[in-house]
Amino acid sequence: SLRYFSSIESNYDKGARYYKEGNFTEAIKCLEKNLQQSKEDSPESLVKTYQMLGLSHYSLGKLEQALEYLQNALNLSINSTTVDHQKTSECYSYLGLVYLQMSMNDEAIEYLKQALSISLSSKDDKDSVNTATIYKHLGVAYHRAGQYEPSLEYYEKALNLYVDLLGHENEYCSATLEALSRVYNDLDMTAEAMDCLNKALAIEEALNDCTSLTAAIIYLRKAIILGKLQEPEEGLQYGNKSLEMLYELVGEKHPETANCFSALSSLYQQQNNYEKALEYANLALKINLDTYGDKHPVVAVIYHNLGNIYAAMGKENDALEILQKCREIELEAYGEDHPDIAMTYFTIGTLLANLGRHDEGIQYYKKGIDIFKKFNDENDPRLIEIGR
Repeated sequence: SLRYFSSIESNYDKGARYYKEGNFTEAIKCLEKNLQQSKEDSPESLVKTYQMLGLSHYSLGKLEQALEYLQNALNLSINSTTVDHQKTSECYSYLGLVYLQMSMNDEAIEYLKQALSISLSSKDDKDSVNTATIYKHLGVAYHRAGQYEPSLEYYEKALNLYVDLLGHENEYCSATLEALSRVYNDLDMTAEAMDCLNKALAIEEALNDCTSLTAAIIYLRKAIILGKLQEPEEGLQYGNKSLEMLYELVGEKHPETANCFSALSSLYQQQNNYEKALEYANLALKINLDTYGDKHPVVAVIYHNLGNIYAAMGKENDALEILQKCREIELEAYGEDHPDIAMTYFTIGTLLANLGRHDEGIQYYKKGIDIFKKFNDENDPRLIEIGR
């Protein structure tokens, strides 16, 4: 009946509104109610509901549930003759993002390439925002996998397509420039990284007077790079500005707030303020453990930072213990070959040498160098420095 149809629509619309507002728990309640009432609904409507349920769970860090709903959406989409190709492409793309968050980078790349293949084969979708976004997500996936060259390539493709479609001043370009800066930063190309961030900030200034979540993240990335350039005081100014915005925009328990705590911890460590450094690192650790559990690579990053702090305080044994936790998570997430594992091996090697266990330390250094060479040129300044 018309009344029944309106009820279904209102549950979906209510869920969609809650989702847009960032109230994912309420969104899930409404969408699940909609799903229970609409089993006989059209495949297109069911795919939309499954997608939004998957994305709501994803936003809450409930990745297994997200995977289940999005896989349901994909299966429906593939088996239906009425669901358009763009929806199928979206399903593959969303699944790729979930696998990315689960640190299953190979699976993420596989699904994102499936999404890209569908988009590129469609005359209407070939040159679209959707295709540009898939390029961007592939940039993220290759970056996470430690493959910087294809990462840069896909980010540039995304940026060029966004500019062609929307011009220079739009939120897609600012977010892509911010993401691109992370690759340059990991390659120690800090001038290029800062250039990307300044361009992104100029866009945000034009769009919303730098009041958005993207602007808060850009301030955070600037803080991180300034720390790398040994300018912790200026870095702390940007970091605290970011933290203030994040409190207002997403609250105290959000993963982006954890990233900010982690960056501030590193900056305080540079100033030899180890008490503050530990305080902020532990705040970041709590958020990430609550959000992702104890086996996620973002937790490993915090353990690495804590190891560095303990080492700087002269507590090498405590540092070694926590770095071994870091290594276990990284090995489970990435396998043996990943730049993050190489850096962990270098840190452990240094600690062992400081404890007088030189032979063990050298073995860890050799392991790290062997991995590092697979991802970086032998003339890479970081490798030369490590060799010294």
